[in-house]
Amino acid sequence: MITERAKFFKENGWLQVDDVLTEAETNEAKAELLKLAALGQQGTKDAHVAALATDEYQRLAKVVNEPSRISPYFRKLVTSPKIGALMREIIGADEVRLFRDLGLIKLPVDDNGIATGVHQDQVFYPLDRVGVASLWIALVDLPNNSGTMRFIAGSNKWGPVGRYVLPGQDWIAAHPEDADRMTAPPALKAGSATIHEGFTLHGSDPNSWDQPRVAYTIAYFRGDALFNGMPSRWTDGLGLKVDQPLDHPFFPVAG
Repeated sequence: MITERAKFFKENGWLQVDDVLTEAETNEAKAELLKLAALGQQGTKDAHVAALATDEYQRLAKVVNEPSRISPYFRKLVTSPKIGALMREIIGADEVRLFRDLGLIKLPVDDNGIATGVHQDQVFYPLDRVGVASLWIALVDLPNNSGTMRFIAGSNKWGPVGRYVLPGQDWIAAHPEDADRMTAPPALKAGSATIHEGFTLHGSDPNSWDQPRVAYTIAYFRGDALFNGMPSRWTDGLGLKVDQPLDHPFFPVAG
């Protein structure tokens, strides 16, 4: 039976969930993420998406790409029964798999940080169907001026609208009439999260706080989705077959 929060998510394309991680889990995740960032496990430029290959993109956040592929701690976290149960409920699937995870350390404006342009996630994913959702977890207490996620409620029903990323080249730049439709940025306590659907238009303001915004996001997809063959840095070179499941250790079943 569909829960009230799953109904809200289906209608609006986003949801806030408190206490996704315990205080101990949050502190451990933050420590592990900062350790990986210090070791230089940073985001790489993506040759498949021109906007992601620019120096401007690097100013959106310091990115630690796919920490679950290199960190036993994050591997255990992304496959945990607790998070798996939450994402099965929200996506509405009997099984969910990890697609990607990343740490996001958004620098303050005074440190050259910029906004994240309003965009959809799933237009960049090589998946053949809907049923994708991203869990965006605050790893420190975040005020509403720190660059937490904002959404255009209901845009999950619009289907793919194009590959937008950078501020000034994003959905709002192309459709300024939608600026007032963006939800207000929430304040989030450490361990709490927002969840957004793969086609929900979302972005974030610049971090106007005086500290870095530290967050961890995990994208899941329904387990019956198939690989559509689109080039992507998440799947290139893994030997996946078109129109077959993403049956690979990098895309484990959660929970």
